[in-house]
Order: sequence, then C-alpha cells, then structure tokens
Amino acid sequence: MTTAEKKPKPSRPGIPNQISPSAWWSKLELDTRTMLMMLKGALAPTIAIAIHVS
Repeated sequence: MTTAEKKPKPSRPGIPNQISPSAWWSKLELDTRTMLMMLKGALAPTIAIAIHVS
C-alpha cells in the first residue's frame, strides 16, 4: 500500500453529516431516553399523515 492509500479521507461538512441522528444528539446534548421519547411521540402522527396523503 502506498502512503496515498493509507491517508483517511477528510470529513467534509455536508448533507450526510447534517442528517445523521448521532450528529443531532451531540449538537442538542440529548440523552438516548429523551431522543427515543421524542421519536415515539412523532411516530403516530407521521403514520396518520402518510395514510391521509396516500
């Protein structure tokens, strides 16, 4: 392997980093329990809207 192959790619801030849940948790300083409760509360309305739209 050459030295060019061993170099890790620099991480670029972009869309994949912005939609990552782990990035949200660290930026918002939320613990796992709080995040799961938020997701649980959003699940039913999301399903209802999806049924209504389809």
